[in-house]
Amino acid sequence: MWAYVSAALMKLTGGHALWGALGFKIVLAALWVALICLVRIMVRDLPFLAQIVAVLLVGWLPIGVLQTVADGHNDVAMVVCALLWLHLRRTGRPMAATIALTASVLFKYASAPLFLVDLLYREPDESREARAVVQRYLPRAIVAAALSVVTFLPVYRGTDFFVSTAEVHG
Repeated sequence: MWAYVSAALMKLTGGHALWGALGFKIVLAALWVALICLVRIMVRDLPFLAQIVAVLLVGWLPIGVLQTVADGHNDVAMVVCALLWLHLRRTGRPMAATIALTASVLFKYASAPLFLVDLLYREPDESREARAVVQRYLPRAIVAAALSVVTFLPVYRGTDFFVSTAEVHG
């Protein structure tokens, strides 16, 4: 999905390298701010001191801000979406949560194992039976799959698309 962000940003800047680089810094900084705001929202029910500690740990962790804004690592896009998934799960919005998790995986697939947590997460009043779990999750799985197909279809070039990933793993 980062390829789409990159393409849009370069189109917006007319392909100019300096303006494009500045645009990336702005996008990454905005995602960093969004991450901090999301942490603040998620801890708002905690004691004030705990809120401060949470925001400081995320917001002032030097490696995070340096990796994101200074070095241009886009992991923050994945993390914002993964944290949004967690927030939406906690607030009882499972479909929106699965969409956020799908976006996270589409930015970087390192968050893909969280789909297992998404599948197994249940509210206290929900059944633990396998059939009920599958019935509950199937619509969300279909939406996640559809979003993935729609995202990959324009850039898919056959099975060679996955060759570099397979080479890395073995």
